[in-house]
Amino acid sequence: DGIRDDLVTGVQTCALPILLQGRGSLGARLQRQVWRAHRDRVEHLLLIGSDLPHLDVGGLLAAFSALSEGAPLVLGPAADGGYWLIGLGAALLGSDWRSGIRLFAGASAAIAWGSATVLQQTLQSADHLALPVTLLGQRADLDRPEDLKPWR
Repeated sequence: DGIRDDLVTGVQTCALPILLQGRGSLGARLQRQVWRAHRDRVEHLLLIGSDLPHLDVGGLLAAFSALSEGAPLVLGPAADGGYWLIGLGAALLGSDWRSGIRLFAGASAAIAWGSATVLQQTLQSADHLALPVTLLGQRADLDRPEDLKPWR
């Protein structure tokens, strides 16, 4: 399938842009990437962490597939209450890019980054903005030293 071929080729040749996050809270860094994607007329944006031992092509393909089918927002829930992947579709990067920025500001209060309620708060923010969400499978990421225990 074309999406898979493009993804594998892009990763193998490093043709996919890899951008530094910059400074600030996680919310500020996510907002910055949404703005950059809008500015650069990116059609689909995937934001992933580098602390994910079980990251595989299948999870990335599932996210790209959902975005290609019109999903505005794709989240990969993390076992700790956060997420391991954020995917934004054409609507949130094009004319409605400000909703992409507001998504990471929180619905009624700032998102408590690093807490066990990040996913829940982001889902509330998406609901407040009337954004449908596609959820991928849950994965465990490595945020704290104790997260390494299964890998010892």
